[in-house]
Amino acid sequence: MRPARVAALGVALLLGVPATAGASAPDVLGLGSDATARAGAVVASGAGFASAFYNPAALVLVERSELSIGYLGLVSDLSIRGQTQPIENPHAFDVGIAMPLRFPGFMRERLWLGLAIHTLPDTIVRVITRFPDQPFFPYFENRTQRLVVLPALGIRIGGGLSLGVAANFFAGLDGPARARDGPTRGVETTIFEEIYSRASILAGLRWQPIRQLAFGAAYRQEFYVPYATQTLNLVGGVPLDLGIIAHGLFTPHEIAAGASLTVDRFQAELDVTWALWSSHPGPFVDVDARIQGVSIAPRLPTGIFRNVFQLRAGGRYRFRLHARADLDARIGLGFEPSVVEDQPGRTNLLDGTKLLGALGAGLRIHRGLPFVLRIDGHVSWTEMLVRQFDKVVSSLEEAGDDPSAIADEDAAIDGVQVTNPGYPSISGGGRVVTFGLTLTAELP
Repeated sequence: MRPARVAALGVALLLGVPATAGASAPDVLGLGSDATARAGAVVASGAGFASAFYNPAALVLVERSELSIGYLGLVSDLSIRGQTQPIENPHAFDVGIAMPLRFPGFMRERLWLGLAIHTLPDTIVRVITRFPDQPFFPYFENRTQRLVVLPALGIRIGGGLSLGVAANFFAGLDGPARARDGPTRGVETTIFEEIYSRASILAGLRWQPIRQLAFGAAYRQEFYVPYATQTLNLVGGVPLDLGIIAHGLFTPHEIAAGASLTVDRFQAELDVTWALWSSHPGPFVDVDARIQGVSIAPRLPTGIFRNVFQLRAGGRYRFRLHARADLDARIGLGFEPSVVEDQPGRTNLLDGTKLLGALGAGLRIHRGLPFVLRIDGHVSWTEMLVRQFDKVVSSLEEAGDDPSAIADEDAAIDGVQVTNPGYPSISGGGRVVTFGLTLTAELP
C-alpha cells in the first residue's frame, strides 16, 4: 500500500474517532444557587426547580408557579506536578420552571411540574479524548460541558407522602463509515451516522410526618451516551476495518437519602449518597481493528473506579428584614472520598479526597411588586486533597498482556526504561471555586 494512501486513510479514520466525557454540571457543580449554597443537601427540604435533579418528589413544596434563570461561573486551580489543568467552558446558564397543576376536585393540589435546563453559552456538548496513560482529573475534567434537560413530575399522595420522577435526556451516535479507492485513485469515504434519543430515570420520594421533620430518598440511574461507529475500508485491495465504541458523559448509579429538621426559622439537613462508580468502564475509547481478517483488539485498563459514600450537610436561617422582604442565610459542607483506586500501573487518572464548603444568601421581596421576586447567590469551594500514585515496574514476563502493567521497555539497556508520564510517581490536586446568581419570579 502506498504511503500516501495510508496517510489519507488514517485521516479519514481519525475523523470518526470519538472522545469520552463524564456526567453533567449538576453532579459536579450543583444546580441553582439555593441548592448549591447548601452543598446540595436538599433531598428532603427541596430547592424549587432544582428538585428535578436532587429529588423530584420535593417539587410539591412549590406553592406558586416559579420561573427561574441563573448564571454559573467557575475558577479552577487544579495542577499536576505544578502545571495547571484548566476546566473548559467556565460559564453556564440555568433555566427552571416549577409549578403546581391546578385541577378541580380530587386532583386539586396533587400534581406538580418541573423543568431544569443547564446550558453552555456557545455549544451543546464538548468532549475530549485522552490516551490511557495521559494524566488528567476524571472527576472534574469534561464533566460539566454538556446541555442538561430534566423534565420532572411530582405527585402528592397524602399523609405527608409524595413521589416524583424525572428524566435525564440526551442522545447517542451510531452508524457505519466506509473508505475505499475511488476513480481518482484517492481514498473516498461515505458516512452514515444516526443520532438517537437516550434518557435515564431519576425517581424520588418524600415523607413529612410532622411539620418540623421530613425525610427524602432519591435514585439517579446510571447515565452515559453511547458512541459507536464501524469503518469498513478497502484501500489498495487490502481490507482494514475498525470498530469504535465509547461511553461518554458517564454518571454512576446514585442512591441518596436525607433528613431535614425545621425549628422556627432555622432548617438543617443531612444527606448521604452512595455512588456506584465501580461500573464505570473507564474514560477510554475501545477500538477493534481487523486487517485481512485478523483481529487486533488491544485490551483497555479496567477496575479503576470504586464505589464511595458522599456526606453533605446544609442549613439556612431566615431573617425578617422588613414587612416587604426576607433574607435567607445558607451554608453547606460536604465530604467525598476519592473515586479512583490506587494506580501502580499504566493509567494516571488523578483524584483525591474532596472537601466541599458553600455559602449563600437569598433575598425574597414579597410586597411592592406584581409578583414575588427572589434573588439567590452562592459561592462554593471544592478542595481536592493531593494524592500521590507510586508506579510499580514489572518484567515483561510478569506484565504479560495486562493492559494496566508498566514494564521495562528495553531490557538490553542498563536501568529501567519507562516512558509512562506518571513514572516513577505522580500526584495532583487543587481546588475549584464556583459562584452564581439565580433570579426567580413567583407568579400569582
